[in-house]
Amino acid sequence: MKEELRKWNNGVLQVHNENIFAEVLDKHHIVSLRKMVSFKDVDSGENLPSLEGFYIIKDNQQYYINPDQIDMMPIKVMAYEKVVGKDDSLIYIPIKPVSFRIKPEDVFDKYEWFENFYNIEHSEPLQFKAFKILMIACEVGKLALCVSTEKGFGKTQIAKLLSNILNESSVSPAGTYKGMLDKITGSGCLWIDEAKDMDTNKRQARENILLHLAGSSDKINNEALSFGKTKKEYGIKQQSICNLYNLVEYYKNKNSFFDYGIDNVDAIKDRVFQFRFTGMSEEVFDDRFNINAEAKKNKMFYIKCAKYLKYLKELIRNNEYTERFRYEWSSNLTSRKLSQLLDIRFIADYFSRDQEEYSSIMSTIEKANNDYEKALFV
Repeated sequence: MKEELRKWNNGVLQVHNENIFAEVLDKHHIVSLRKMVSFKDVDSGENLPSLEGFYIIKDNQQYYINPDQIDMMPIKVMAYEKVVGKDDSLIYIPIKPVSFRIKPEDVFDKYEWFENFYNIEHSEPLQFKAFKILMIACEVGKLALCVSTEKGFGKTQIAKLLSNILNESSVSPAGTYKGMLDKITGSGCLWIDEAKDMDTNKRQARENILLHLAGSSDKINNEALSFGKTKKEYGIKQQSICNLYNLVEYYKNKNSFFDYGIDNVDAIKDRVFQFRFTGMSEEVFDDRFNINAEAKKNKMFYIKCAKYLKYLKELIRNNEYTERFRYEWSSNLTSRKLSQLLDIRFIADYFSRDQEEYSSIMSTIEKANNDYEKALFV
């Protein structure tokens, strides 16, 4: 692979993410209300003085934090005390954690950054450019999308890149309802990468989560409280969701395709933007280089990317950007889709050098939306 593309290798980004964020705890990891709890000493088993705080679960590890540390979050935990909980589980209590906030900053020339972001060779470069606009909009805005592409298009790679850079999103197959709830951060995007042979329960869970996140509510009330140490509600005001899957032609059994496996068809069509892209990546990625060294070399570049994406989030949330170009969407859209279109237009406008480039991107996005519907009736 080209040396200049090594920084976009997902293995490199994964190492960077682990190096930077493995010890970081954030508010979306909190799974309990404030409470007084008693613990036991790990060695002696003796009861310790009761503590007031919150339970946190990250990567299947339980923590218990002081209420004073909430306003510091996200926090980086470099040291901790081990104690035993009432169910004999091991609990980690952070010792002198430090606040770990990546501040929003306009640190790049916007045109140069976008042109260089995952700048691979592609058989359909315009469609791939339009797709990148949608993925960035998912990360920094509030969207509910379904994106269907050819195998090898490059869809999952971009989702993983954005997730590893900012650490506010996740990429995984559809899981249980509780499992997908646990991946909600309240910001960023929940990317659901389709898995083969999805059972009925996972399909229903995926549809449930999609309808919640595509709706007008600012939170999801938890319907899975029986699982224990699960939050009562999840904030979703700034949470995007994007389902990624292959074109309908790839399915031997069409009933396995997204649109033929949902119950609330009208609600999905009302709330969710659906797109169809064709073409394939012509880049060959490999791991025949020092992954750790590449991650270390690009550490500050990735941090700058995180600052830049946060800057874009602030522009959208605070309505601090004035669009320069115009595009008339030819088909009628529901009010929920019109709201999402604002975020898509913003990102397309922001990274376009002129009206011609902007119109080219937006017309490609609209065509991808129309092509999705047409493919269902072939």
